[in-house]
Amino acid sequence: MIAATPTRATWRTVLGEAVGAARIVVDIEGASGEWRELLEQNGCFALDPAHALSGTIHGAVVARHLLSRSREPERALADWHGLLEKGGRVVLLESGARRGIFRRASLLFPPRRPCDPRAPYRGGLSPADASLLLQAAGFVDIRCFALPVPPSVSVHYLVSARRR
Repeated sequence: MIAATPTRATWRTVLGEAVGAARIVVDIEGASGEWRELLEQNGCFALDPAHALSGTIHGAVVARHLLSRSREPERALADWHGLLEKGGRVVLLESGARRGIFRRASLLFPPRRPCDPRAPYRGGLSPADASLLLQAAGFVDIRCFALPVPPSVSVHYLVSARRR
């Protein structure tokens, strides 16, 4: 795991490393303006899910705090796997733990949708669990980048993996 200070430049670098050579990126949740801007600064074109048709091949899929909020994370990964070209990358921003209500003024961390109460990882998804889920879904070359936020919140991380 690579530790980094969560500055705008750091986020851009880490996101660029995680996405790799992909130029067409499906943004599953509809990234905040800042996420989309960071992707574009890295030479990517971000598509929202409405434009990412099933069966269409894309270079990367980016999801922010969705796997841990999903009732069926395995199914979500299978769906995202189907959107990727061979060698395409899935990039997940997740939290290892949740403490209370998480809200920050920064556009990097806008308020999120409520978590499904039946989601198995609603309390947070550890990097190890995320890696195991990705491996079970058939992804390889799993990389994890630590993105610390203030201790009163939790530790955020970004994990990426490649489709075989």
